Amino acid sequence: MSRKYLWGCLAVLILSLPYAGWVSAQESLHALTGERANLRSGPGREYPILLELPPNTPLILEGRSRSSGWALVQTEAQTQGWVLASALILERGVSLDLLAVSTVIFTNSDTVLGQGMSNDPDRFVRYAARFSPEMYQTMLRVSQHGIKNGVRLNVFSAAGDCHVGDDWFMEFYKDGRAYDLGEFKHLKRVLDYYTTGSFLDPSQAQGGGFSSVHLIDPLWADPKVCNAHESPLACEIRVNRPAVLIIEVGLIDSSVGITPALYSQNLNRVLDETLSAGIIPILSTVPERPQYRLQAKALNQTIRRIAEERGVALIDLAAAIDDLPRHGIDQDGMHLSPGDAFQGADFHQMDNGFTVWNYLVLESLYKVMSILETAQDQSIRDTLDHY
Repeated sequence: MSRKYLWGCLAVLILSLPYAGWVSAQESLHALTGERANLRSGPGREYPILLELPPNTPLILEGRSRSSGWALVQTEAQTQGWVLASALILERGVSLDLLAVSTVIFTNSDTVLGQGMSNDPDRFVRYAARFSPEMYQTMLRVSQHGIKNGVRLNVFSAAGDCHVGDDWFMEFYKDGRAYDLGEFKHLKRVLDYYTTGSFLDPSQAQGGGFSSVHLIDPLWADPKVCNAHESPLACEIRVNRPAVLIIEVGLIDSSVGITPALYSQNLNRVLDETLSAGIIPILSTVPERPQYRLQAKALNQTIRRIAEERGVALIDLAAAIDDLPRHGIDQDGMHLSPGDAFQGADFHQMDNGFTVWNYLVLESLYKVMSILETAQDQSIRDTLDHY
């Protein structure tokens, strides 16, 4: 069973579903979950997740799919659903083939708290970056300035902490690993428009332990790449010359006590440098980890306020993942779920933080493309008019 689905969900309360075919526990076959498993409303990963079952969860076996790949089960709390057969430890002598084939589907699974497993596109797209008519014109002027400064219109980059780095962020889309855009086919244009390096090359302004301070402090710049007295942010702007910069930073700030006032000062400086270089910034709120939830909420309010005051686009990641299991946070309490187990990006199953995050970034990059294309067309016209 893919670890992506094993680590993707926190238990949530559901309404019990009556099913006349259940037999008493004394007459039933039993099993345990051998690993963390998802209880789904139907026999397949395309069905919504009802619960996350910890290892060694006792279950009553009540039916099987035709291929015996999925088992219809009931928990001790009398919650019913489907579990992948390979995640189960069966009693000695028990085989799923002993069970009757079932086709029951729990159609009212949308009673899950927060309806967190809904794949309604409108549910997530509203949290992606949006450009009002006024903001569109402002960012068009920024991009036109950037063209004069030598930015590369088909390059985006990122600045911030682990959630815009390592191999969790965007690399799936250009290095041959599995991904599935699902119903969001329009995002293929993003993959075709931006350079491979945008998805794969590390950013000089990103580090696993970066806070807002690190982005603007030359002490943290890579001396093998960056000039003396050049901050990581300034280095990234000079080296990669991106047209768009995704800015997601605050995970460390919230845990080391950086105040909203200092964070605001740092983030505004990041925006000043980005805009002056002719780069379109896209801010993002940050995940609100359980142990630092109040601090992260304060920073997120600061991010939202700055985005509004400065007239820049915002990805509201924190709001988008809030009703996901564990609020989109992995079991380590730090990274977006499913953390190190993230093996692919499948937009059919938006039940973990990293899939939603990648979707929001792709959607935001899609929306900014029209600004970049318009700026490029205008630049070509200006050049022709000059001659």
